Amino acid sequence: MTPERRERLAQIMAAMAVDRSAVFALTTEFHDELARTVRAVMRADNRELSINEVNDLVMDAALELIPIASSWRPEGGALPWTWAKERIRSVLRARVFGPIPVDPNDITQVGSVADGGECSQPIRPFTEPDLLGALTAACDRACHGSAVQDVLMNDVSERDLGVYLEFLIQQDSGDPSPSNTVATMTGLTPANVRQIAKRVRAKVQTCLQATTV
Repeated sequence: MTPERRERLAQIMAAMAVDRSAVFALTTEFHDELARTVRAVMRADNRELSINEVNDLVMDAALELIPIASSWRPEGGALPWTWAKERIRSVLRARVFGPIPVDPNDITQVGSVADGGECSQPIRPFTEPDLLGALTAACDRACHGSAVQDVLMNDVSERDLGVYLEFLIQQDSGDPSPSNTVATMTGLTPANVRQIAKRVRAKVQTCLQATTV
C-alpha cells in the first residue's frame, strides 16, 4: 500500500472512531483490500464465495471495525483488517454458517427439513405489530394504496411479505445493510433477501402501472 493510501486509511479510521458513517468511505475506497480479507478468511474455512456474497460480507467486516477504530494505530504496521482479523473471522462465520459458534471444518453435512433434518435457524414469525405498521406505511406512501395492499396481501406469500416488510423497516431505521440484518432474522442469505425484496417491489410496480393506465 502506498504512503498516500495508508495516510488516507488512517484518516478514515480516525473518522470512524467518532462518526460511524465513515464506514462507507472505508468500504468504497478500500473495498478490494477488504474483499481479499473476506475471501481469505472464508477460504480458510473451505468456503468459496460469489461476488455478491463477498460484497455483502465486506460491509460486515467493515462494520466490525467501527467499535475498535479508536484502538487501531497506523504506526503499528498492521492494516486494520489484518489487525482485527480474528474479530472479523468471528462475525463472518456467524453470517455464513449461522449464529452457533462451531468450527465450519467440523461440519460434514447440513440437514434440511425436506431431508428430515432440523432447520439450524428458526424462522421469525411474521405476525408482529411492527410488520403491520410497515405494511400500512408502505401502502400510505404509494399511490393507489388500496390496490398495493391487495397485491401485498393476496399475490405475495406470507414469507415473502414478512421478509419484504422487515427489509423496509430496516431501511427506514437507517440500517446500512438491511439485507444482512433481515437474513440474520429469517435464516435466509442476504442474496435471498434482496431477491425477495426485488420480486415484491416488481409486483407492486406492475400493480401501479396497471392502475395508472
